[in-house]
Amino acid sequence: MKVLLLGRVEGLGEAGDIVDADDAFVRDVLFPQELAVVATGSQSAQTSPSAIPEEELAAAQRVADLTDQKTVRIERPVNAERNLEKPLTARDLQSAIEQEIGASLPADAVRLPHPITEPGQYTVSLEFPHGLEAEIKLIVEPGNESK
Repeated sequence: MKVLLLGRVEGLGEAGDIVDADDAFVRDVLFPQELAVVATGSQSAQTSPSAIPEEELAAAQRVADLTDQKTVRIERPVNAERNLEKPLTARDLQSAIEQEIGASLPADAVRLPHPITEPGQYTVSLEFPHGLEAEIKLIVEPGNESK
């Protein structure tokens, strides 16, 4: 199925690209996460970055500016070995960032190579549509230990 990507999809393309993707992937992943719409003939002219609406680019830039160099603190319970009871995932971090900045992030903005399992300081990359990037400092602090 030919779709117009509304956001960056790893291994598929960038926002504004028209790509041919597997129907099941489009139906089960891209549509529910609002990362694509069915491509129409008139959209094929809008595949270059210069065709991106200015408002969309400005909105992405605003969110990138709000998050860049931000410090986010998260407190999580730890077990007797001082590991997090429940690993911190990209989705958990996305929720914490959204709460901190008061704005929504794109579904795939947080680039966390693997879930965080230990308290500490981390640098996390964020990728936004149109090639915009930001970095945050994440501090994961131990909360109450389990008994």
